[in-house]
Amino acid sequence: MDLSSNEENIDPEEIIEKEKQMIIGNLMPVKSCAQYEKVYNSFIQWKEKNNAQVINEDVLLMYFKELSEKWKPTTLWSHWSKLRTLKNSISMNNYHYLKTFVKQQSKGYQPKKSLILSWQYIEKFINISDHHIYFHNKVMLIFGVFGALRCQEIINIMTDDVIDAIDSLFFLTLGKFQLK
Repeated sequence: MDLSSNEENIDPEEIIEKEKQMIIGNLMPVKSCAQYEKVYNSFIQWKEKNNAQVINEDVLLMYFKELSEKWKPTTLWSHWSKLRTLKNSISMNNYHYLKTFVKQQSKGYQPKKSLILSWQYIEKFINISDHHIYFHNKVMLIFGVFGALRCQEIINIMTDDVIDAIDSLFFLTLGKFQLK
């Protein structure tokens, strides 16, 4: 078998494109990849349901118009970004009407701000609320705030992870915390 004849049949641009797709595919974190694929698959299902043969700006405008009726502008931007980021992404750089449409949906939109739990409210809750009723809530608050725990870490705490030393609590994974 002559290897040189096989090498001549390989298109260098095809090799570069395959290499590019491998690199791009490895850039996205695994957790995010599933979300991006979900958005892309949702668009493909919509496209098939609406008998759209090609993906162009007009089709995307119709899709985003439909999305805008049930989603907030921040979600539209998220979908826009996810559709253009995937390895089999849609090239939307020149779709100026689509970008203008999504921008227009954002005009006047006021996102909700999360309430902030201040130190005064934490102290007030711990000191004033009924210990018998809110004991579990107090413990979770203390673990969460003083342990700087994420929600999943709070959920995963086991009694074996905490040692009661009368005036202190030792979190085996977090260190020592003094109690007053």
